[in-house]
Amino acid sequence: MDVNIINPFLEATLDVTKTMAQLDATIGEPTIKNSTLTQGEVTGFIELSAPNHRGSLAITFSQDAIFLIYQRMLGETVNSIDQSICDLAGEITNMVCGGAKQRLADK
Repeated sequence: MDVNIINPFLEATLDVTKTMAQLDATIGEPTIKNSTLTQGEVTGFIELSAPNHRGSLAITFSQDAIFLIYQRMLGETVNSIDQSICDLAGEITNMVCGGAKQRLADK
């Protein structure tokens, strides 16, 4: 993995959780995903393509984490995974990609 590509995504993830949900996230060690299985209950996924790079970004959330983010961002409490939770995971993924794209363009 090229840290020059990965780090902008990690930085954008931290920014999105801090600014949108007032949460200080911590990121574990990035890994290359070798299967189609996710590790959390809800995953935002987006395919990425550039002239010299191709891949995907999957941001996976435990149920507790996505419920807390939902409550912090929207001010509402949820008790089950529904379409609004899935939409939020997708929107967070889009925001992270947008932030990472800006960081990559600045380099």
